[in-house]
Amino acid sequence: MERVKVMFETKEGRLRDEHDAAHRQLASVAAARDVLEGQVEELRGRCEEAAEQLDAARRSAKAAGAAAAAAVAEREEARGEAARAAARAEEVEGEMRALLAAVEAQKAASAAKMRQLATLLHDM
Repeated sequence: MERVKVMFETKEGRLRDEHDAAHRQLASVAAARDVLEGQVEELRGRCEEAAEQLDAARRSAKAAGAAAAAAVAEREEARGEAARAAARAEEVEGEMRALLAAVEAQKAASAAKMRQLATLLHDM
């Protein structure tokens, strides 16, 4: 009986350590996700600014024929920035998807461990 108790306590301690480690990892992933979400928001704002700049450049080109060359250069620059920002946004979204998948996997692993612990407790 004492041996079973010691085995149970050992397994419970290990499961608790694994559970705590999973929670720490989850907190770390959540913090990283928050940082990435901030970057995504910043990039979205930059995209909107670039789109507004592009619209302004188009209106300027229509209004002033003499400023057409300058407006085209600004528009191309804005498109380049928008493309870079869009590419970065896609990259960040991919990273967020990967992080969310990791969080879900960790959540599932934690749930499975908790079910094992509950089964073990129930069996005792």
